[in-house]
Amino acid sequence: MHEEIKQESFRQLLGDSGVVAFAQMVLTESYVECTPGRGNAMRELLQRAFAMLSDARNDDSLFQVTVSYLVREVFKKDDPQFWFNQIYNNYRRQIKPERRVRNLSSWILGNRILDLGSGDGLTGQMLRNLGYQVGLADVLDYRDDMAKDLPFTLLRNPHALPYPDRSFDTAVLFAVLHHVAVEDLLPLLDELRRVSHRVIVEEDCYAVPDNIEGLDLVLRDDRHLRAFMSMAPADQLRYLMFVDYFSNAITQGLTEMSVPFNFRTVQEWQALFLERGFEVRKILVRGFQKGFFNRSCHVWYVLDRRIT
Repeated sequence: MHEEIKQESFRQLLGDSGVVAFAQMVLTESYVECTPGRGNAMRELLQRAFAMLSDARNDDSLFQVTVSYLVREVFKKDDPQFWFNQIYNNYRRQIKPERRVRNLSSWILGNRILDLGSGDGLTGQMLRNLGYQVGLADVLDYRDDMAKDLPFTLLRNPHALPYPDRSFDTAVLFAVLHHVAVEDLLPLLDELRRVSHRVIVEEDCYAVPDNIEGLDLVLRDDRHLRAFMSMAPADQLRYLMFVDYFSNAITQGLTEMSVPFNFRTVQEWQALFLERGFEVRKILVRGFQKGFFNRSCHVWYVLDRRIT
């Protein structure tokens, strides 16, 4: 669904004024909430960023220069003492892993955990502190110093995870699968089913069915999710892409992005998991979770290997 939209660039997405306005509203509210005492400065920072991106969107060369300027001079990613970087690093190293692990606790099976697409490794490090045996795996090694002593596997081939059968009780993947190339996704899911009994997937999704158990309770307290679900599915998809681009390119300073954005609907993910031999034990709509910087329509899938 909407395969042509998934090819749109950050610059092209800025041409959708409705999506950009919604993104600016949500991100401003969430960033201000996550930077207590810096509300006015945070609003000014984001207002400047959105204005500069919008002004440059019709010229590719200018746009690339603008993104680099925002990262270097506005968000000052090379200056660890800049107030935003200090707050964001504390969030990344402490607050975000704590909240992830708190949500995970009731769904983890067993003691052996694989964090696949582990990034900085801080979620795995926090799980290790709780007594779990944790292994990290990613296509690049950019672990934080706090996670350097955890076992790490550099993934060279998504078609063959380098672990024996049933090596793990639970594998966790946070916002990983939509970055996996289409030709690699099915082999990777098959490998996950081989090496782990349970797989917990968090994905940013669109076109959420209104009959998911517990959704009514989430919607009651999540006005951003209510607004998101009222948008056309194509605009929901563009929002997911925009926030992913913004959080990686601007907030984190990862300006060289050449990864796929294979976002799917809730039902598309569910059908895919069933097709690859998983039992979908639970679908949890987390929504636009408070306390997180880059809020989106987060959905969790608790998957168990189907016994045939």
